[in-house]
Amino acid sequence: MNTTAKWSITLGAAILVSALAGIFAGIRIERSQPELVRRNQDGWVNALRLSHSALDAVQFTMLLKAHREGKNDLLADRLETMLDFALIDVAREYSPERDDQKIAAKALRRAADYRAAHPHRSSLESVAIRVDGALLLASKLPNEP
Repeated sequence: MNTTAKWSITLGAAILVSALAGIFAGIRIERSQPELVRRNQDGWVNALRLSHSALDAVQFTMLLKAHREGKNDLLADRLETMLDFALIDVAREYSPERDDQKIAAKALRRAADYRAAHPHRSSLESVAIRVDGALLLASKLPNEP
């Protein structure tokens, strides 16, 4: 066996041992200090919420700016795109079990009604196909009073 092969095997073994040690240490910390783990997870959730809120603030600022400047075509196009991606997200995560309050089903049906009255199709074919799937899902949901 040549030197390169020996080094590769040694390096691979070292990486495997390091990974296993990390997993073992993580399990020990989780069992011995569940509060620390929960606080760390809460920190990630809070950071994600902050990031999402900042993105929303930027989007709303830009939309309001376009509105104030009279750029209504730009505003409408951006809102249609936002609706496309919201529909994709809802349809991807939708299941009747998760939607016990029927909020997602109502949102899908309302968006489908809007799109029936005001057709819009994304210029990106992959987005358009996924939106079509979301609207198809909406058409299969039972109408609630």
